[in-house]
Amino acid sequence: MKILEIAIDLPLVNDNLDEILTARLTEIGFEGFWTDDSLFKAYVNEEKFNKKEFESIILAYLPNAQCKMQTLPDKNWNEQWESSYEPVFIGDRCVIKAPFHNIEKKYPLEILINPKMAFGTGHHNTTKLIIERLFELNFTSTSIIDAGCGSGILAIAAEKLGAESVLAYDIDQWSVENTNENIELNHCHKIKVEKGTISELDLPQVNIILANINRNVLIEEMKQYKHHLLRKGILIVSGFIRQDVDIVRQKAISEGLMPQGVYHIDEWYCLVFKNE
Repeated sequence: MKILEIAIDLPLVNDNLDEILTARLTEIGFEGFWTDDSLFKAYVNEEKFNKKEFESIILAYLPNAQCKMQTLPDKNWNEQWESSYEPVFIGDRCVIKAPFHNIEKKYPLEILINPKMAFGTGHHNTTKLIIERLFELNFTSTSIIDAGCGSGILAIAAEKLGAESVLAYDIDQWSVENTNENIELNHCHKIKVEKGTISELDLPQVNIILANINRNVLIEEMKQYKHHLLRKGILIVSGFIRQDVDIVRQKAISEGLMPQGVYHIDEWYCLVFKNE
């Protein structure tokens, strides 16, 4: 797999521009990001790179930006990713760690993740936002859909918090395989994993749907989320930034879902809806 690295100079005052770029570039296939005060780097599989879409995003947010592109030499990207993976702590209630982390303190919710380049290893603020919401729910006799499961972290968290059944799906074969690996690591037995889209799969109606996906997919699939929610069911969505909140909220309302809460960490937002 050949990886394209694009380095972009950031202005000294940039109003969380790195998070905005992360959100927009994720929508067109970028999967890795790195930033400091003045430099932003984005990584994409060279086969997935669409130059026209990329330039359109950069023109919208950084019209005078200097971008340097290079194809990185072949290497074991997953090995490099693993070597830099750090445990994630969500308050005093949750730790997300790899099998090689030795953490003496015990947490109410402990999740083991075999770190691969799949979205959802716990480092992203949207993953943290949804897990925080899960602690507020009663999972007794509940059924769950994890839409776009990535590493399976949300599905695993749901089972460990008491869900009766969980169906996780993703369009990416790597994500499906990584989710199954992580299910085994966590000794979970109530999660079923499928490959495909919400339109392709024969999904049941459930009590709770978790969707940590980009804005475009959330809007496109909102009608189907509504369809697969039981009455009084809960939809928790994240994966978008502040400027997208209204469009995601209005789309959900137009499908008959009632807003229940708005949460954020920095620029990243999470919305909760109920199927009244």
